Amino acid sequence: MSEYYSKYNFGIFNPTNTYKSIHILDIGYHDHTMVKAYTNKPHLTFYHTFHIILEGEGYLEFNNNKYKLSAGSVFYLAPFESSLYLPSSDNPYKFVWIGVNGNELESLLLKKGIKKNNPILQLKNTKKLIAFVSDFIEHNSQKNITEEKMLAFFFTFINYILDGNESSKSIHTTKFIESVKDLINQNYLHPGFTISSISNIMHISHSWLCAMFKRETGISMHDYLIKVRLSKAESLLIETDLSVNKISYMCGFFDALYFSASFKKAHGISPINYRKKFQK
Repeated sequence: MSEYYSKYNFGIFNPTNTYKSIHILDIGYHDHTMVKAYTNKPHLTFYHTFHIILEGEGYLEFNNNKYKLSAGSVFYLAPFESSLYLPSSDNPYKFVWIGVNGNELESLLLKKGIKKNNPILQLKNTKKLIAFVSDFIEHNSQKNITEEKMLAFFFTFINYILDGNESSKSIHTTKFIESVKDLINQNYLHPGFTISSISNIMHISHSWLCAMFKRETGISMHDYLIKVRLSKAESLLIETDLSVNKISYMCGFFDALYFSASFKKAHGISPINYRKKFQK
């Protein structure tokens, strides 16, 4: 892919795992001040797509209606819906698109009030959305993108649409994160309990779950699980005379060496020295 193409008109295509509950098929960017529109005829989309106008103007023709597009406009197209969207000739737009699929996506969109017969989505704060999307495009390309990054981008984007402000969290999301934490707090003592265990219990995609948890809490699920296990280990080291090997297994670690390394990384000292320092 040429440098010119990737700078003004690139796509991040992710065809694998299309049967996941929610899957990002592609994310891309078009700068129509530099690249002409590839068609001026109505066409079909084959999966759910969201479009965010960053700069400039244009229009969308959908279901016998014509909508004006400008910076901050967001529109949604459902699969197999015919539409035409074009930049204006005087002030052509730059936009980002997100292509999404998955067997739980339609129910998610319905819960959020996103419907195919009403393509234009209203936002309270378009400047913050534009800054967020522009930053994503600036710092990502085919070389460094991951599925987790794309999922995190999509769900943050959805929150902008719903709330108009990235700091606002829905009650549903907060309760969901708390239920994940409860599962960890109830099961962390079992060495066989992993992040995959949680996704299986909740019947949720592993990558989606990890991306959502990291976005909402600022810490990965793996790090949170280790933190909970180490917190219990601290108490056992101070309050009991159990061996380090025994404590490591009681706190959900298969390997005492891995436990000791994790403990030292978190506290700067080994479990034995921690006990010597704090045990009464």
